[in-house]
Amino acid sequence: MKKLLAIIMSFCVALTAFIGTGCVGTKGSNSPNVLDVYCYVSGYGDTYLTNSAGTGVLDIFTEQDWVKAKYPNVKVSYTSNGEAGFANNKLYNQKSNTFDLIFSSWLDAIPQSLVVNLTDAVYKKDVPGKEDTKIIDILPEHVRESIRRDDVENNRTDGYEDYFSVRYLSEFFSFMYNKDVLDFYDMDLPVTTKEFEEACETVENSIATHTATNPTAYTYKVGTQSFVIDTGLMMSAKNSYIQWMFPAFWTQYEGIQNYRNFFEGEYFGELSTENFKQKGRLRAFQTMEDLVREHHWEGAAEANNTEAQNEFILGNGLFHWNGDYFTTEMVGEREQNRDKYGVEDNIGMMAIPVMSSLVEKLSFYVEDTGSFVEAERAGTTYLTSTEKPYHMLDETKQEYYDNILAAIIREIDAGVTYANSTAKTGNGYTVSQADWNIVASARNIKGYNSLTSYSAVIPSGSPAKDLAADFLRFMYSDIGIEAFSNASEGMLFPVDYFGSLSDTEYEEAVAGFEQESQDKFELIFKKGSTLIPSESTFALGRSGLEKYAYSGNEGTNMVTSGDSYKKPVDFFIDDILTYTGANYSNWESLCQLAGKM
Repeated sequence: MKKLLAIIMSFCVALTAFIGTGCVGTKGSNSPNVLDVYCYVSGYGDTYLTNSAGTGVLDIFTEQDWVKAKYPNVKVSYTSNGEAGFANNKLYNQKSNTFDLIFSSWLDAIPQSLVVNLTDAVYKKDVPGKEDTKIIDILPEHVRESIRRDDVENNRTDGYEDYFSVRYLSEFFSFMYNKDVLDFYDMDLPVTTKEFEEACETVENSIATHTATNPTAYTYKVGTQSFVIDTGLMMSAKNSYIQWMFPAFWTQYEGIQNYRNFFEGEYFGELSTENFKQKGRLRAFQTMEDLVREHHWEGAAEANNTEAQNEFILGNGLFHWNGDYFTTEMVGEREQNRDKYGVEDNIGMMAIPVMSSLVEKLSFYVEDTGSFVEAERAGTTYLTSTEKPYHMLDETKQEYYDNILAAIIREIDAGVTYANSTAKTGNGYTVSQADWNIVASARNIKGYNSLTSYSAVIPSGSPAKDLAADFLRFMYSDIGIEAFSNASEGMLFPVDYFGSLSDTEYEEAVAGFEQESQDKFELIFKKGSTLIPSESTFALGRSGLEKYAYSGNEGTNMVTSGDSYKKPVDFFIDDILTYTGANYSNWESLCQLAGKM
């Protein structure tokens, strides 16, 4: 590890000058030794590819001995902008295209005739520096699933799988929290959704009790500025970030396999719509509704995402559902806050709290109330016909069960095993090994990992196809992965590299990252996590099921509609059953498009 980091740093000084001269070729070159690259710049920026310090992956790639030997006088020409449709226009109009490699969003829908098949050119070749290790073999299954195009979609019958793009970013969504606000109220990080709501209420209740003679009841001071805290959950209703709470909560309750079964259309091994009745999906929406409706920032309907994020940085809110692009996206605003207020913000990223309703699945949860209508939606539920749901219990009962759940989670977070647990038994309850496993599995869903957006492709008309393919291979090398992470301040490259390092190597690798990036890596790699496959991973998802799978913009609707929002919480079960049941041809069509019928 130290050697690799030293190699990266050794190029920093040398390549600073090199980037401005020999590394830059003529745009639109027809030479196989000149790599013309385009990148769409979004919230993540593009310093991971090239930067003034010469530490981007492109910069370091051109200095590799094997690259210079294979491509004498290798050069890179680089172009970037923030125009969302630019890449598509170039790919659809290849006569005017001058790029050999394109990094952009939503390129998987591009006709395959317009891009190079990367199966043999990239995926089935060795990782640079690792003989006999194919790139396809180091990719997690959820990454392969998200981008491969199987024999059905390509009208093949030999079982061969094709890959036409490379994922180069892996978005991670979870709750961020303002450490200064948390410390101001002397609170611990919540580990259940009930604790999360209680933390929000602590902040909000201090506002309600505020009087003119006691202004410090809801303000705290950072630097030279006093800030008003007026919300538990900061958000903007003008983006859809908030919706990614939904699949995380859903998977906590159902487990990763049932989540997958939903998108595979499978119910106990058979193709069926019965799996669409999953109770965990309903519980996820109920939980999301409770959090968003009751605790969102009052300015959420009008503010854009950057405005909301800056309010959060300034302490006007305790929690914010956001992505790992936060660090890069908010650089300018943070600098302005330092200059204007003397504010050094203290933002962290936390594991998403476990849904308190998970206790319904545990053996010690027994609430006999006679027959209960929700049992009709049995699906994959663990409830019996006589058990009352957690959300319908009185406050005392909810606290009782949630305290047990929270104690188990905190032991799991601390690395305590079931055998050594002190929380597994108490007054009137016993936690079984099976219960412990269910909670541990849910806790491993620390956020939502999306692979739907960012893809790299090689246009079919490129004169430097081999050079472009070799660069994509280099991104998967140890040097490439570390350069990517260092240049991007800890952004995620979609391969589990950091999780394979020793503790010492891991600490060394992330030591220079921003705090929220260190937190993110801790959540994903060091303690382990289950990454939730996005809907485009599955053939049914790609054929149209995703339209009915998630909450869509319902989080936004809850905020902007206010009290007029009357949609029942079981809507996301009813709508998909209506769509696939009332008109069977819809379900049949989905399955045919997915190659399942």
